[in-house]
Amino acid sequence: MRGAWILRLALVLAAALAAGGPGWSSGGEDPAARRFEVVVDSHAKLKEPGRSEATPIDGGTKFTYDLTPRPGAVDVSIHSIDIEMKVGGKATTSHFDRTAIRTKDGGQERVVVYDKAPSALRTVMEEFDRPVATIALDSEGGETGRSLKIDKTSLLIVHGMIDNTRIFHVRFPQGKDRWEAPAKIPMGFGQYARGTLTYQKVDSTAAAGPVRVKVSGELRLTGKMGGGEIKDGKFTVSGEQVYDPAGRECASGALAIVLKYDIEVNAKPAGSTSGTMKVTLQRLAPSPTTAPR
Repeated sequence: MRGAWILRLALVLAAALAAGGPGWSSGGEDPAARRFEVVVDSHAKLKEPGRSEATPIDGGTKFTYDLTPRPGAVDVSIHSIDIEMKVGGKATTSHFDRTAIRTKDGGQERVVVYDKAPSALRTVMEEFDRPVATIALDSEGGETGRSLKIDKTSLLIVHGMIDNTRIFHVRFPQGKDRWEAPAKIPMGFGQYARGTLTYQKVDSTAAAGPVRVKVSGELRLTGKMGGGEIKDGKFTVSGEQVYDPAGRECASGALAIVLKYDIEVNAKPAGSTSGTMKVTLQRLAPSPTTAPR
């Protein structure tokens, strides 16, 4: 289920609380940066052999990030991540940013601020509010490459956070009404739902100003999950997003995803997951500038 990667990230970071720091400066926010917020609302059911009832898995994920335009490129910075997951009725919530990590599991709540965090956790917190990657773009805004600004073993990299920030930011050819673009949704630990989505400009869109675009297509999920092999993984995507020609960037959007995949262990059925996701994007108002970088 989409959101699984971020639940795993939460668990890994929670484990780091037991570990024991380099100095750190909070840096600052580039006034040219554009801040966006993505919210993922997911509802799925896990059916396991030998169990008559499926286990409900409900999740809400919100993350904010900054895109800073550069000539022929854009810098990506992660500002914050919020997670709310409920598996079989048990709820957990987590918040991550550069100043603190807050987790709540059942009735237990824990807050760890940077100054009192163990070294392993500080390393993760230091990766917020700073460029984590530079995305090279062609003249239509399509990605042609990327260079990492943090270690490739970072949890944000391993769990596909950069790809999460690219879901809505695809190529936009000015002279076409319909086009295709590659897409992928991270599932964690190197797993992605991949494929090609079709983008169609809405006829009613005004000649000048924001451009509405219909989105549709199917992504396929393959690979391993835990000790099992993913089979028949399919993500059916539909929705709409709005492109801002002046800013040369997608400004908002909403995608509905119907997902289903099976898991096999040693070539035998081990479970199946089906459900829905709603993914929304909005551009936020500029935030106050802090200390210079």
